[in-house]
Amino acid sequence: MYRSVILTSLFVILLTMPAVANESTPPIDNPTTPTEAVAETAQPPRSLLDLSETAAAKLKPLQMELRQILIAERDQLETLHAAFNQETDARRSLTIQKQIRGVKIATERALVQAQIDHARKAGRQDDAERLEAALNHMYQPETESNTSNSESSRPSAEQRTQR
Repeated sequence: MYRSVILTSLFVILLTMPAVANESTPPIDNPTTPTEAVAETAQPPRSLLDLSETAAAKLKPLQMELRQILIAERDQLETLHAAFNQETDARRSLTIQKQIRGVKIATERALVQAQIDHARKAGRQDDAERLEAALNHMYQPETESNTSNSESSRPSAEQRTQR
């Protein structure tokens, strides 16, 4: 799970870098000290969600699609977090937590799928296939071969009682 979050974050960071570089900042009129110059400079957006509408309009198609996915996730998570914070029943709280997890997983998949689609449209089949393999691997259910190494080091309940 952590690898998928890191991978998704890396993709988003790499895709937002050109957008951040294109964001224009107002000129500073003769600052008296370097610290004043830094203080007066507008802070660049930290993600696709932080862009102004004019900067967002200048995004590449893939960046625009990723931004829409992230906006939809943000809106869904805000609703679920508000419901979770007001919930007093433990079972319903757990259900909301599961829904939050589902939204995050669906967003990760959608972000990678958008990149796959754009790579194919651009004729970059190798990139699309690598991303697709990574996507399939990230969400592949654990098989016996994946769990056998960790289980072999731990004795089962039956083995513990035999000792």
